[in-house]
Amino acid sequence: MSKLKELRVSRGLTIRALAEKVGISHTQITHIENGKRNLTTKNARIFADFFGVSVDYLLGKSAEEIYTDFVSSLRHDFYQETQHADGAVTQSLADSVAEPVRTKIEILFALEGISSLESLEMILNLAKLRSAHDDFGGGSNEKPV
Repeated sequence: MSKLKELRVSRGLTIRALAEKVGISHTQITHIENGKRNLTTKNARIFADFFGVSVDYLLGKSAEEIYTDFVSSLRHDFYQETQHADGAVTQSLADSVAEPVRTKIEILFALEGISSLESLEMILNLAKLRSAHDDFGGGSNEKPV
């Protein structure tokens, strides 16, 4: 079953109802779901926006593939290589990446190297505590958790 059909069925929509909501013919949707027609870029974006998913998800990529591709694209887009006088080459975030985005990207890259589920769960719980503190904490003079 295609992701499009899974999403449509999970929302309780008929092909005709989906067609009316997104402005794509029911015949075209039927052909896409049955694999007789490929999704165009335009239609993939329409369906992804309607269902609130990424185009990658709609095309069948796993969550792990989507995450790996995302982190790789960040590395490609924002990392720079520096060649030093001794011939060594290092990679670092480009100076043009400003806070708070810089820290968020650095966190993603650091998480990439952690394979222990226990460690990841501990980090997640710490992030939840931090978020709760920010949402419900006292005045701005309080120290972070």
